[in-house]
Order: sequence, then C-alpha cells, then structure tokens
Amino acid sequence: MNLKSPLAAVLLVLGLVLPLAACSSEDSSEPIKADNAWARATPPGSKMAAVYVRLVNPWQRTVSLLGFQTERAASAHLHETRLAEGMSRMQSVGRQVLQGGESLVLAPGGMHIMLMGLESSLIEGQVFSLQIRTDLGDLQVPVHVKSMTHVPAP
Repeated sequence: MNLKSPLAAVLLVLGLVLPLAACSSEDSSEPIKADNAWARATPPGSKMAAVYVRLVNPWQRTVSLLGFQTERAASAHLHETRLAEGMSRMQSVGRQVLQGGESLVLAPGGMHIMLMGLESSLIEGQVFSLQIRTDLGDLQVPVHVKSMTHVPAP
C-alpha cells in the first residue's frame, strides 16, 4: 500500500479508529440490560418472594452472572422451578453465562431470583432496588411490586 496516497492514509486511519469506536460504544458502566423487573406482593409475615426480570446482553462480550443482593432480604439466589415426579420443586441454579446477544428470561414457573429472609412484606405499588453482580460490574435494577394475583402478559 502506498501511504503517500491520501486515500490510502484515510483508509489506514479508518482501519485503526473504527474498531476502537465499536468497542467504546459498549457502555462498560452497564454490563447487561434488565427489563421489567417485578415481584408479587407477599402475605404478612412471609419471608420469601420471587423476582422476575428479562436480562439481556446486547454486547458482543460474554457476561457471567455472579449474584444478586437487595436490602429487602437477607439473601437472593437464582432458582429454578422444575416438575419432578408430578411435583413442582425449586432448586438453586449455578452461575449463568450470557453470550453476546443472548437474553435470559426469569418468569413464573421457571427461573427466578429467590429472595429469602425478607425484612418485611412486599406491598403492591412499592419499588425496591436489586443489585445484579456480574464479572464486568454491577447493575442496580428497580423492582416493581405487583398484586399477589398478577399474571404477566405472554
């Protein structure tokens, strides 16, 4: 390539700058996106609740979910509801990885974030913060408390 040519020089600069611009468009302050986080209201004295949310990795990089935390509960863990021998059972789920472009839907009857040791009942209309920890940083997500009978749209 003849670098004395103006066109060659422009192409060289673009070849160096465009990949950097593409990388910087990935907002490193937001490792993933979270849509429509919600939980059902709980009866008085209940110590457990489930949070549902759609997690999206819009970037090209891989993101590992490391954990969850909220001031509303002593602990928060990823769980999954499974049907076994005609019985619905919950079990803890290990670390989840979201590849670039993937999403993970946490919904009733499937995966959810189990809040244990609630400090007080969740009341319809409340909003509380849930921290999602990833290997690329943390994300604060507002969780909207819906009615006890709320059924999400399909």
